[in-house]
Amino acid sequence: MSITDLPARAYEPVLHWAREAPEQTAFEEVGSGRVSYSELSAAISASVDTLVDCGVRPGDRIMIVAENSISTVVLMFAAQRIDAWPAIVNARVSEGEISAMKQSLGARLIAYLIENSRAALNHAAAMDTEILDLPIGKVAFEATDAAAVPERVHPENDRQVGLLLFTSGTTGQPKVVMLSHRALLNMGSSTATARRIGPEDRLYGLAPLSHIMGVAMYIMTSVWAGATTRLVPRLDLEELEGALKRGEITVLMGVPTLFARLLDYLQQRDRNLMGHRLRNLITGGAPLDPSLKARVEQVFGMPLCNGFAMTECTPILRTELGTNAASESVGIPQGGTEIKLVAKDRDVTDGEVGELWVRGPSLMMGYYRNPEATASIFRPDGWFVTGDLAVRLPCGNYAIVGRTKEIIIRSGFNVYPGEVETAIASHPGVAQCAVIGRPVRGGDEEIIAFVQPLPGWKMSDGDIDEHVAPLLSPYKRPNKVVIVATLPVGPTGKIWKSQLTKMT
Repeated sequence: MSITDLPARAYEPVLHWAREAPEQTAFEEVGSGRVSYSELSAAISASVDTLVDCGVRPGDRIMIVAENSISTVVLMFAAQRIDAWPAIVNARVSEGEISAMKQSLGARLIAYLIENSRAALNHAAAMDTEILDLPIGKVAFEATDAAAVPERVHPENDRQVGLLLFTSGTTGQPKVVMLSHRALLNMGSSTATARRIGPEDRLYGLAPLSHIMGVAMYIMTSVWAGATTRLVPRLDLEELEGALKRGEITVLMGVPTLFARLLDYLQQRDRNLMGHRLRNLITGGAPLDPSLKARVEQVFGMPLCNGFAMTECTPILRTELGTNAASESVGIPQGGTEIKLVAKDRDVTDGEVGELWVRGPSLMMGYYRNPEATASIFRPDGWFVTGDLAVRLPCGNYAIVGRTKEIIIRSGFNVYPGEVETAIASHPGVAQCAVIGRPVRGGDEEIIAFVQPLPGWKMSDGDIDEHVAPLLSPYKRPNKVVIVATLPVGPTGKIWKSQLTKMT
């Protein structure tokens, strides 16, 4: 399907499947029932009436404070039906963060999905809320800003905001990304096509729906394809193992740390995953260690497909389904996305590192109420400057080597953390690793490597030094290796490098 053939609004695929396959299960929750496409459509309509009764108008911003649940999906689509702007927020953030997000959005209404999240219930208990019974369960509503001014409504799907998401904010204040209905629809249609996902597929929805990975895969791709997604609020490795062995999952996607934890769990219990029915095994959101990729593929007996995206633009790159690309590869452009690599305002050649620029139908409209930040990363001809460093491999695929802000300057040479991490991760005893730079006198930096060994593997810094010596030039080798039991990760499972600087 071409971009011009996409529907006007992101909720319309639900209406399509409610007509074509009304009894098909759309979403289910562990131990909490299921909803068919016809039931999903009806729940959205009923929730529209509730939101209107609460005073929500087209162009108003609505915060949905929740964990992964059917009710999260319903309220997102219900807000879109009114042409309001939904913003999904992870209920596990702090009260202070909720307050800051509320202010940055100018939200007219906050919906705390208390029936599926104790964290949301705790937030609601501290606020002046009214609890209403919806078909999706009890919801606590907080009327926050009666003076909020609604934004203008546009009939075009590329001009009307369909969803607001906060960036991860691991450094500095998080920004609010405006995603159009066209961007959301393109996420779903292009991913379903590229991954060959259809009504027969069952997805395991673990990534938070407040994160672009969760929205793109577990909401938009799932409803575009007419598939079924099991929404999981928190990782339960025993439940995941059981679902895999019972053949209840055909598509499993997660950040690398998910796969690392699953494999460690299986190894400690001397178990395997015989009997799984997976057709798609997908990762992204963080660098993929070569040793982890090899271990995952050995356990599952199939390729682990890597990809690259960001809140501001999804999808960007993905490896081909059914191919066993190199571990460092994040593949080729997807979903009509154009990319180019730039160094000092010139395009780079194959094999040369450059900053990744992207342009395409899934690109955000900008940062809400932040024109300065928007202008700083958009070029006049529509290119978005990602801040990520990449290289085009001889096979035509691309590899991400780091962030422009993460480049380590050592003895006058540029050192890319991704290259050092790849070398360290090739050690058979390494579960995960991360590399950062630390300033030293004279304007230079030293390289600090944090290494998490596999369970039961005794490792010293000398083991890592010896392993990387033949793999890296002397100036790229770590000055210091720190062995840790576990690496700090954020809510999405991505290694939190900002926390590592406090551990040096």
